[in-house]
Amino acid sequence: MKFTRNTMLVYEQAMYSRDFVSRQDTTVIMTKDTKAPNQPRTILFGKSEYTFPSDELRPLRDSSDVLGDAEAMRERLAEDGFLYLPGFLDREEVLAARREILAYMEEQGGLEPDSRPLDGVMGQYGKGVPMMGRKLITHRDAVSRVLAAQRLYELHEMIQGEPVTTYEYKWLRAVGNEEFTGAHMDHVYMGRGSKRLMTVWIPLADIPVEQGTLCIVPATHRLPEFEKLRNTYGRMDVDRDRTEGWFTKKPREITDTFGGCWHTTNIQAGDV
Repeated sequence: MKFTRNTMLVYEQAMYSRDFVSRQDTTVIMTKDTKAPNQPRTILFGKSEYTFPSDELRPLRDSSDVLGDAEAMRERLAEDGFLYLPGFLDREEVLAARREILAYMEEQGGLEPDSRPLDGVMGQYGKGVPMMGRKLITHRDAVSRVLAAQRLYELHEMIQGEPVTTYEYKWLRAVGNEEFTGAHMDHVYMGRGSKRLMTVWIPLADIPVEQGTLCIVPATHRLPEFEKLRNTYGRMDVDRDRTEGWFTKKPREITDTFGGCWHTTNIQAGDV
């Protein structure tokens, strides 16, 4: 399932299918040493306090060890439901896309007045800038080089064993300061086409856990405890059923009800 956060620019690109992931809201409350990545610290995940790392919020599994091995990647996807690949995309191209997007957001009045545009500071509960499906920004050269990167096509063709395509519609979003995206399955937003759909989450900045990163409950696509959820909520369609799309704003509602454990990590531009 997915939880996302506030101050980060996020993008989810559909290329074919998988599982049940989740993005996160994390705001630091206290930390003794933010420079130590494994130093336990208390953060806000949505509106709930969590300790990271802990039994409730564990580090994401890095799948770089299977990158390039088609069979091993398929096995990892079958096991976890996702692949986390640090540094997979060209970092400088990702940062160039970020600059283009932030310039657009500044033009639209979406950044804090008197702030430095490249800091990407959105006001608390501030003005959102619609970018989903807006070709004026999603199809600009610098942005498209990342959202439709050739390396993404090559990766998915290796996994699927055949040519792939992507949607023209791009889910490019900037979530405002102190806001987050609730727990959800991507399928409810884009599940009317191929059943082999997979989505790609592309962060456009370096994002420590304190600022809010992708958060996932692994294996929800196959665990028996989640079968009822997959067969009810997971078969919804936000347009057909006129529903919000989020299952809950409370991350513990997922794990307390169905089991599993949330996972996240510090993210860098270039990771997928």
